[in-house]
Amino acid sequence: MSEYTVEIQAGDERGDVWQALHPAETVTALEGESAEQIAAFAATNQTVADGGNWRVCVWEGADADTGSEPVHILKG
Repeated sequence: MSEYTVEIQAGDERGDVWQALHPAETVTALEGESAEQIAAFAATNQTVADGGNWRVCVWEGADADTGSEPVHILKG
């Protein structure tokens, strides 16, 4: 099974600056589950962001460096 680091972020009005709304969490994927599927599940179940200016970022591995480029970004 793969592990991913997931973080929900809120952005400014232009989407230039993003800030974590909650500390990143490690997620263990089910067999065959992709980063895209992990992001979609997190977006469906997120309760920390209001409005539409948020995104779910997913990195490969547990406790990944959230300052690096995510493998997948799903915008809310």
